[in-house]
Amino acid sequence: IMSNIPGLTGYNRPGTFSRLRTIRRGVSIPGGLRILAIIGLGQAEETVILSAEGNGADGVNPNYAGSSSSDGRHFALSKTSLISKRTLLFLNGIPLTGVEETIDTDPFDSRYDFRMEPSTGRIELQRASLVDQGGIFAPPGSANIGDGSMSTIELIDANAPTETWTFRATSVIRDAYGDPVPGVAVFTAIGSESGQPTDAYGAPVVFISDGVVRDNGILRVAFTEGAVAFDRGDRFTVKVSSRVLVKGDLLEARYIATEDLLDPVFFVDSNKLYAKHGTPSATNTLSLGAEMAFENGAFGVLALQAKPPLPRRTTEVLLESDNPLSVATEGFPSVGTPVVSTDLDAFRYTIDGGTPDSDTSVNIMVLDRDDGSETQIFPTKIAFYDSGITSDPFDGFVSNANYTFSYTVILDGQVEDEGFDGAVVAGQFTFSANSASFAAFNLDVGESLEATKKIRILTRDRYGADASDVSGEYTITAVGDGTGDDSIVTVTSAALVASSGWANTDTDLRWELVDDADQSARLLLTTDLFTNGSIRTRDGLKCSFIDTNDADFYDNNWGSALEELESVDCQMIVPLPMQAFSAIQQATVAHCKLMSNTANQRERVALFGAQAGVTNAALAGRELVAVEDVGVIEGIQGDDAEEVLAGNIEDLQDFNVSTNYGTTFRAMYFWPDEIVRVVSGTRTTIHGFYMAAAAGGLLAATPNVAKPLTRKILTGFTILRSKILRPIELNELGNIGVTVVQPVTGGGQIMHGKTTTSSGAAEEEELSIVFIRDRTATVLRAVLRTFIGQPEDASLVASITSMVTKTLQALIAQGLLSIYQNLSVGRDEVDPRQWNVSVEVQPIYPVNWIFIDVSVGIL
Repeated sequence: IMSNIPGLTGYNRPGTFSRLRTIRRGVSIPGGLRILAIIGLGQAEETVILSAEGNGADGVNPNYAGSSSSDGRHFALSKTSLISKRTLLFLNGIPLTGVEETIDTDPFDSRYDFRMEPSTGRIELQRASLVDQGGIFAPPGSANIGDGSMSTIELIDANAPTETWTFRATSVIRDAYGDPVPGVAVFTAIGSESGQPTDAYGAPVVFISDGVVRDNGILRVAFTEGAVAFDRGDRFTVKVSSRVLVKGDLLEARYIATEDLLDPVFFVDSNKLYAKHGTPSATNTLSLGAEMAFENGAFGVLALQAKPPLPRRTTEVLLESDNPLSVATEGFPSVGTPVVSTDLDAFRYTIDGGTPDSDTSVNIMVLDRDDGSETQIFPTKIAFYDSGITSDPFDGFVSNANYTFSYTVILDGQVEDEGFDGAVVAGQFTFSANSASFAAFNLDVGESLEATKKIRILTRDRYGADASDVSGEYTITAVGDGTGDDSIVTVTSAALVASSGWANTDTDLRWELVDDADQSARLLLTTDLFTNGSIRTRDGLKCSFIDTNDADFYDNNWGSALEELESVDCQMIVPLPMQAFSAIQQATVAHCKLMSNTANQRERVALFGAQAGVTNAALAGRELVAVEDVGVIEGIQGDDAEEVLAGNIEDLQDFNVSTNYGTTFRAMYFWPDEIVRVVSGTRTTIHGFYMAAAAGGLLAATPNVAKPLTRKILTGFTILRSKILRPIELNELGNIGVTVVQPVTGGGQIMHGKTTTSSGAAEEEELSIVFIRDRTATVLRAVLRTFIGQPEDASLVASITSMVTKTLQALIAQGLLSIYQNLSVGRDEVDPRQWNVSVEVQPIYPVNWIFIDVSVGIL
C-alpha cells in the first residue's frame, strides 16, 4: 500500500507533506486598450546638415571614411538600401536635380546638382564649374577702357563654392603722356564667398596683364593686352556654379528606405513615428493619419508604411501643339506623300523622363491644335527594344507594312540638349546655336565632348520647312571659336568632308546633342497614325509610361501590407491610400473578416470612409459618380455632363454602401467626403476618410469598449457648411450604415456610430457591441487556454465551469455584459479530446433613442 498524497505517486519515505492553495473568489481577465493600425504612404525626412560651416568643413571625405578631410560635397545618409528614383534633396528648401549612378572620383554630368547611390545612401554634390555668360566665361566691364581680354581662365578647385569673382585693375604704370603702359596692369580678384585670397606671406594674390598664367588657388587666369592698354578700374566678372555648401546652408533629404516598408511598429511617441516615416503632409498619408489619431487621444499607433498601390506613371509632353499666337509653326510637322525616310523625325520622339518598362504600355495622347484638349489614342504595342527596329527605325518599323496603327520604344543615343536655333554657314565646318553652352556637357564620366558626341540636325526646321540638305549626324571635333564662345562647335562627317563644308547656309534648324555612350528611350509611331487622321498637322503629342525603376515598386491593393498585419495584434485598421481607394477599402474589409473568423482568432474592424467627390446621393445609391480612374482611358471619364452625354463613362461607379459593405459588421464608413485641415501650415481640403483615423484614435483612447461613438466629438479638422444635410438625408444615410459626421466648432460630431451591416440586428449595427463580443471571445479563449495540454480528471467540468463563470462575472463587473445564462460544458461527441463550452450573454447596449409621450389637456 502506497501513500495517498495528492500530486504524488509511487513510494515516498514516511514524512509530513503539505499543499498550499489560493482561495479564488474571482478571476483576473486580460483587458487593455484597443490597438489602432494605420496603413499609409510615408517618406522619411533627414536633416543632413542643419547649418553648414562652409569652407569645405561639412560632410565626409570623398572616400566616405569619416569627417576628416571633408570637402563640403560628399555626404552619407543615415539609411541605406533606398528605393530608386524616390530620393529628393533640398538645399535651403529648394529641390535639387539628381542622377543615380556609382560615385567615384570622376566628374558627373553638369546638368545634375547631385548624384547618389541608392544602395549605400551616399550623396555627392556637383563640383564647381564656370558659368557661361552669353558665350564667354569672363565678360569685360561695360566701362572698360582697355580692350584686352582674359585669355586664359580655368577653375582649379573642384570644391569652390557658388560665387561671383570680380577681377579689377587696381594699379597701372603710366608713360610720360599719362597713358597706361601695356603689360603691367595689376588685377586683384575678390570672390563673393571666398573673399580675397592671399599668398604664403599674407599678401593678396595679384595678376599682371603680361599674358602669364597665374592662380589664387581657385582660379587660374591670364590677362592679355589688346590694342588699347588696360587702365585702372577695368574689370572682368567670372561666375562659378557649385553645390558645395557655404556657411549657413541647410541640406535636407527625403527618401524611402527598404527597411521602413512593410514593417509594422507600435509608436507611443508621435515624434518617433515622424522620425521614421516623415512629417505629416498631403502626400505622407501615414503620418497625417497618425497625427489625427494622436490628437484624438490615441495612446499609441501601430504604423505600417506601404508601397504605392499602383506603379508610378511618368507623364511627358513630347511635342507641344501649335500656338496660334506665335510666328513659328509648332506641333506635328507636314510630311510628304508618300512618307519618306527624311520624315523619320516626325514619327520618332525622345522620352526624356525615363525608360518605359518593356512589360507595360505607353499611353499616347493627342493634344488638339485648336483648343489644346487631350484625346487618348490606342495604337497596338509592338515589343519594346527590338534590336532589328533599333538598327533601322524607318524601314524596320515606321514605314514597314507589317506594322499598322502601332507604336514601339527603342533605345538610341541619349539626347543631352536640343533646340530650334541651329545655324550653319556654307563652306564652313561649324555649327552654332545661341541657346546652347556645349562646354557644359563636357563633364560626363570618362567622356570628352570632342569625338564622342554628335550634333543631329533634323529634317524639318522650326517652321516645318525642308532642311534635308543639311540634316544628319555630325561628330563634334572641337568646342568654341577660340574666343570663349562655347555656343559654337566644329563638326565633321564623311559627306561634309567630301563637300568641303556645308553646301548651304541655313538657320532655325532643329538640332539635338546626342551622346551615343549613353542611351535615351525613343517612341516610334507608324506612318498611318498620321495618314488616317489620328494625328493631324500642328497637333501635339503627350505620353505617360511606367519607368523601369518604378515597374516593381508597388503593392497591388495593399495585399502585402495587409498580410503583414496578419501576424500582429490590433483591433482597428485604417487604410489611407492616394490611389485605388475603393479596391483597398474592399481588401481591408476582406482582411478583417478573414482574421476575425474561428480559425484566425484575431478579431478586428475596418474604419474608412468617402473619398472626395462621393456624394450622399451616391452612398444611398441614387446616383453614380466618377471620382477615380479605374478604366483603361487615362484620366477620369464620366465626371462631367459633357462626357456622360458623349458616352465616356467608364469610370462611373456605384458607391452604394448597402451594396458594397452591407453584408458585414466588420466595417465602419464615414461621411462627408471632404474635410478641411491645416497641413504643412496651409488649410487643405483632404479626403473624408481621414476622419476614420481620428475616430480610431478616440476609440483607442477609450478603455471602456462599451462606450459607443454616437454623439462623440472628433477634433483636428473642420467641415464646410455645404456638407450639412437635412434630417431626411441624415436618416437616409444612417439607414444604410453610414456614420455621418456633422460640423461643430473645431471638429465634427458623430450622428450615429454604426457599422455598415444591413442585418438590422443591434448586436451587429452597434460598433460598441461588436467590440464587446470580440472582447468576450478573446477573454474566454485566454482563460481557458490554461487547460490545454492538461490531462482530464473528474473535476475538469467543474473547473471549466467555475473558470467561465468567474470570467463572465468579471466582464459584468467591467460593464461589458449585463447577464448570462445557459452555461454548459461537455465533451465533444466526435472527438473525445475536445470539450465544448456554450453560453448565452447579453451585452451592454447603448442608449440611442428616448421616446417622450406627453399628454396635454385638462386633468
